[in-house]
Amino acid sequence: MSSIEKMTIQGIRSYGPKEKDTQMIEFFTPVTLICGQNGCGKTTVIESLKYATTSDMPPNTKGSSFLFDPKLIDEIETKGKIKLFFKDTSGLTVQVQKNLCCTQKAKKLEFRTLETIISRYDSQGKLASTITSKCINADAEVVNAFGVSKAVMEHVIFCHQEDSNWPLSDGKLLKTRFDEIFAATKYIKALDALKKFAWKKSINKTDGDRAKTFGSLQEAFNKQKDLGEKLKPIKNNWISIFRNQRGFLKLKSNLTKLKTKKNLFERQNQRIFGRNQRLSVHWNRCRIGRVCRAFQGKPLIKCDAKKKEKYMKIESTKHQIKQISGSKSKISLEMGALENRFKDYVQKQKKLDAIATKACDLIGIECPSIEVITAKLSDFITDYEYQIGIDQENAKKQDTRLQSEIDAERDKKSRIEQSIQNKKESIAKYQNQYCQIEEELNLIEDDKVQAELCVKINHCEAEIEKQSSQLINVDEIKSKIKQLDNSKLNLKQREQDIDAKINKWHQNSKLQTELSMLRNEKKAKQEQIRKIKMHIEEDMENFFDQSENLMTAKSDDSMLKAIFDVECKDLDSQLGSLESSRKDLDKNLSSNEFKRKMFNDDFRSKEKQLRNYEDILLNLNDLITNDTDIDRNSIPFWKKLQDEQKNLLDEKGFLSGVDKTYKRFVQQLQLNSDDKHSCPVCMRMFKDIDEVNDTVNELNKYTRKIPQKVQDLDQKLKSNEQNLEKMFNAKSVKESYDKIKNNELTQLKQKIEEHDKNILPKLRKELIETDDKCTSEVRDVEKKIESLARNGNLEAADDTDLETLSEQKMVIQGELEQISRSIQSDQEEISSYYARSDQIHKIREKLNDYKTRRNEIESKNQKKSQLVDKKEELRTEIVNLKKEILALEASFKTCSKLVENLVNEKEIVCQKTHKELTDKNFYQEINAMFNQINDLVKLVKNFEQNDESKIAEYKKEFKLLDSNEKDLNGRVDKLYQDAENIKLEIARQEIKQRELNDNLMLRQKRKLFDAKEKQHAKKEELQLNDNTNLKDFKMEQEKLEKKRDDLHKEINEVASNINILEGRLQAINEELSLDTIKNAVEKYMVCTSDLKVLEYSVMDIEKYYKALDRAIMNYHQIKMNEINKIIKQLWRQVYRGVDIDYIEIRSEEENGAEEQIKSKKTYNYRVVLIKGDTCLDMRGRCSAGQKVLASIIIRLALAETFCLNSGILALDEPTTNLDRDNIESLASALVEIIKTRSLQKNFQLIIITHDEDFLDMLGRSEYMDQFYRVHKDEK
Repeated sequence: MSSIEKMTIQGIRSYGPKEKDTQMIEFFTPVTLICGQNGCGKTTVIESLKYATTSDMPPNTKGSSFLFDPKLIDEIETKGKIKLFFKDTSGLTVQVQKNLCCTQKAKKLEFRTLETIISRYDSQGKLASTITSKCINADAEVVNAFGVSKAVMEHVIFCHQEDSNWPLSDGKLLKTRFDEIFAATKYIKALDALKKFAWKKSINKTDGDRAKTFGSLQEAFNKQKDLGEKLKPIKNNWISIFRNQRGFLKLKSNLTKLKTKKNLFERQNQRIFGRNQRLSVHWNRCRIGRVCRAFQGKPLIKCDAKKKEKYMKIESTKHQIKQISGSKSKISLEMGALENRFKDYVQKQKKLDAIATKACDLIGIECPSIEVITAKLSDFITDYEYQIGIDQENAKKQDTRLQSEIDAERDKKSRIEQSIQNKKESIAKYQNQYCQIEEELNLIEDDKVQAELCVKINHCEAEIEKQSSQLINVDEIKSKIKQLDNSKLNLKQREQDIDAKINKWHQNSKLQTELSMLRNEKKAKQEQIRKIKMHIEEDMENFFDQSENLMTAKSDDSMLKAIFDVECKDLDSQLGSLESSRKDLDKNLSSNEFKRKMFNDDFRSKEKQLRNYEDILLNLNDLITNDTDIDRNSIPFWKKLQDEQKNLLDEKGFLSGVDKTYKRFVQQLQLNSDDKHSCPVCMRMFKDIDEVNDTVNELNKYTRKIPQKVQDLDQKLKSNEQNLEKMFNAKSVKESYDKIKNNELTQLKQKIEEHDKNILPKLRKELIETDDKCTSEVRDVEKKIESLARNGNLEAADDTDLETLSEQKMVIQGELEQISRSIQSDQEEISSYYARSDQIHKIREKLNDYKTRRNEIESKNQKKSQLVDKKEELRTEIVNLKKEILALEASFKTCSKLVENLVNEKEIVCQKTHKELTDKNFYQEINAMFNQINDLVKLVKNFEQNDESKIAEYKKEFKLLDSNEKDLNGRVDKLYQDAENIKLEIARQEIKQRELNDNLMLRQKRKLFDAKEKQHAKKEELQLNDNTNLKDFKMEQEKLEKKRDDLHKEINEVASNINILEGRLQAINEELSLDTIKNAVEKYMVCTSDLKVLEYSVMDIEKYYKALDRAIMNYHQIKMNEINKIIKQLWRQVYRGVDIDYIEIRSEEENGAEEQIKSKKTYNYRVVLIKGDTCLDMRGRCSAGQKVLASIIIRLALAETFCLNSGILALDEPTTNLDRDNIESLASALVEIIKTRSLQKNFQLIIITHDEDFLDMLGRSEYMDQFYRVHKDEK
């Protein structure tokens, strides 16, 4: 077993960091006591032990606070060192040295762990090896050397005082601690690893099943992916062609518009030519007026209505054409799909011929037609199935017969085996009964046993009487102890009062010493009293200043103190009046200082305001000009800003009007449908449409710039408004500036100067004089008071001296010791009473046992003859059973041989069946071909019956739709022609009306005829240009129509290719859905064998999981029973209360019953108290003392259970919150534990306490001869 020998501490907590400050402690066996006051470093010993073994810091402690603070010795760095010597489990000495360092940084302390050194010594004490923490895990090495786990070291052996009550903490922390102590975490991880491994193996089952078809599916998916890649460029080409088609349609619409314009131009040329001819005819004015009024009637309205009707018919016809085009595209797609199906049909037909040829070769027949091949294959399969069915039925019958015979023989064999086993068990049972009967007969025949039992019974009864007579009245002793406790408390109170008096006496020791000396020498040394009077006479004359009190003091010594008191009171009153006058002067001074401060604050605020106004005015000057003043230029500049504001507003209004006007001009030019386009401003006629477009573009270009110009004007307006606002505020700012500068500042300066000149010097002079006077008077009063205090030390004091108080304290302490001894003797009597009660109870149990055995022997003596007969019967039965066993063993050998022969015969039948299965593969191949042929025949027939007729129907429907589309296009063209004619008629009517108006204007303005002639010449030039443009339009139209046809052709080709690829994809998917996959049987056999292996592996893992789980549960249950047994025994031995019988630790499973491999056992822990049959949670119901006692007992029990290789246990302040009775019982229990465990060589109990009484109780035992007393140095 391991044990600790000694330890040195340096630089830890309050232990000094120097080499000379190193402290060493040696640990004794069986117990080491450490006593000392609070804060002297007792707990540091436990903390150092814990850190040396586990490297764990104390609770709520950072690393830097664990070391000696360098600020205490004005150092930058301090180092700590813990050196521990201990014996490992093999009895060899091991030294652990842990070094630490604490450095003072700018803002914080930095803590570092230095190198850890482990040294091992051999059996002769010589150094064997040394290793550092750089090479190994030092903490694990130390824990292994002690032979206990780290959790036990941390929570049980070296548990810190702040964490000592963890057994009664909350459930989560308690569960964590117990799991660490039981090392449950490692086993839970092992169970989790087994569960994960089994889960992975179960996943591999599905992987094996999936491997059957993975290869074929992957190959098919690759094909599908390749076809998809081929399809992508075709789709992209189709999309680009579709876009080109849309462009073509736009060009076609543009071409139509150009044709319309061309016709308009031709008609305009004809109209202009005819008008020139008609203008030569001179109508009279009256006739032209009548004709103009006739044209203003209803012909134009009727033409407009006809035109609208024609355009509505055109729109409806176009809608019909669009529907027909959609139907044509759908039919085209269907035809493409049918063509793909036709190609697929050709491929399937070829595949059908190939499979039929292969099937004919396999079964050896000719292939005249598919129908004949199908019929012969069907006959072959039917005959084969019939034959294989007969063979399988015969094999099955034979296998069933052999299996039934094997089962019968095995059943017979198992029955014989069971009979042999039963008879052997019966023989063992009978032999056991035979032996028991022999023992009973021997016991009955032996008279000594009965005599010994009678002697023991008498002895027990006498012992019970003797022990009962020695029992005492416990209630009387308890009441007596209670009275003694009360007396003890009273004496302690008196002792505390005397201690207070002694402390008070020590506080006034100097004065009391002088007074005692004066009292002792008063009678013998009257001369010295006169000398004292003469010594103080001069001081009295100075103090009383020739007053009446001086004569009284000289004549009567007894009145001296009273006269001194009266004089002191007068001086105090004078001092008070002087202080009050001084306070009045201070108050007057503070009020005048406040007024002056107020004047200064006003002055500074006005100056600040003046500077702000100056900044504002300077900014305005910068705004106007850098070299002029605001007074001269503010008004002209303000007018200038107003004029600029007005100009900007006018310009903004102008731009808005221009924008609207130009936009209206553009709309008029764009919407004007006349052949004449004139300028909206100057009414000038444009030469051609291009000039109109140029004008419109210029206007649009100008109007697009207008918003930006308006935005710039808005910004300028905003800036100008801000400047105007600043100029408006300038006047008020200037007035305030002049007012402050000329009036207010001057007045405030005069007030301040007047105050400083008149009031302050006078006040200061008066204050200085008063202060000097008060100071001198205060000094005089203080001197007189001090003189009075020096000479007034004749005050009477208490007559009690220190010796009397010490004698009283010693008497009280003696009485306390006597009462303590009485209480201790009474408690020992109570303990002896409980011990005698337990002893009487044990003796009574023995007495009952002896009486029971005696009664049994007497009853068996009466049945002696029956036992002899039964003995003979058992002997006979055993002989018969042995004979039957020999016969059954012979039958068992015969059955075993017969079963072996039947099994060999069954294996021969199985081999034959396997051969038939091999032939079955050929049948499966033929059957697969037959199914493929049937599927292909169905597909071919389906196409021939359905799709061939659909192709012809779709072609016929497509032709019909094409002809309808042509008819509708012709109708649309006719409607367009009618609409154009109506439009031309309207134009003619309008032109005719214009011509008449022009004729009227011509008569009025003959002077403008030459200009019209020139305009007519220009129109002729325009006609020539239009003729050239018409040829270009026709050529462009032919090109676009050719491009349209090419695009339609490409679109149809792309659509057909898409349908072909989609058909192939569909065929591949249908083929993948078939069950005939290559090498499926071989893959199935491989995967099946792998699956079986995995299943057995998973079963083995589950068995091992359950076995490990049961082992953990059994170990946990055994340890908990041991712990609770020790806790119960210690609680009854230590606790003196009657409210709790005992306590125990309850561990409850979270999962109730045993489940499958997914379940995991976890435990919840709680400490409970037992009172009678009632069980309650101890947490939250116990007092502080009960909590401490329960925690100590639980730690003792855990140490007893888990520290098999180590007998070390440290208790830090175990008497905290315990009352006197429980302290005494705890001390006696610890003494009992030390007594029982002292025989163990390495048992070590370390107890730290500050309770001297507890130390005395432990010291009365024979095992504690010495202890350590820890104290702090004065430094």
